[in-house]
Amino acid sequence: MREWLTARPIAHRGLHDAPSGVIENTSSAFRAAIAGGYGIECDLQISADGEAMVYHDDALGRLTDGDGRLDTITAAALQRIAFKSTADRMLTLGELCELVAGHTTLVIELKGNFAGDTRLAARTAAVLAGYNGPVAVMSFDPGLMAALRNLAPALALGLVGMRRGADAPVPAQMSALRYLQIDFSVHISPLTSAFPSLEKNTMRVFVEAGKMRLVIAIVPYCAKASTDDVSTMRRRSLPRPGVNAVLVFTGNVAAISGLECVRSV
Repeated sequence: MREWLTARPIAHRGLHDAPSGVIENTSSAFRAAIAGGYGIECDLQISADGEAMVYHDDALGRLTDGDGRLDTITAAALQRIAFKSTADRMLTLGELCELVAGHTTLVIELKGNFAGDTRLAARTAAVLAGYNGPVAVMSFDPGLMAALRNLAPALALGLVGMRRGADAPVPAQMSALRYLQIDFSVHISPLTSAFPSLEKNTMRVFVEAGKMRLVIAIVPYCAKASTDDVSTMRRRSLPRPGVNAVLVFTGNVAAISGLECVRSV
């Protein structure tokens, strides 16, 4: 396992604070994360002309002016669209790499549609080929990870799964862990139900994946996640068969302020 991946808490979509005008996945949120000593997680969507854009949603409107799917709009047009609560503009992956410049860990999630479109993987591989900082790439879409493994064999790659309750079915894409050359897996759980779900079928699927070193990522969904909450997560998940680290994701300033003492094993 690459120790830098779990060396510090990761600011989910940057260290954002909407009431103060620091919006997720913007340069302001990423600069705040770097200044606070945190790693950075971000999301990528594909534009109509094949650029990797730093944005979570597949369509405009929640955080920005306008509407429309990102994959129907060119990168240049997307960068002219204003956010509702900040002067920041949408970044390309290349611009994000220039901003971070190796100062902290970068964890990138590729947003896919499970339809075999691998343009985002190709563009990500091309941009990261010239980046020298610590970076890992992950996705819910195993097709994107398979494409990226072929294009960039040295990259740290992860597969993401989500389960919203203890009795929810194991995400189907998790079976791909047995067949893909994945370095880490990420299981995202609500704060209140993380461990019942981890202790059932999901853990079995992870362990049966075999040679992979496993990382579980816990995302505190509530803004008031405390140090005690995260410490409890770590204590109850370690040791488990196949589990060797806990990667803590958080992004809200109120939540992250209590996580200074949280480090992986």
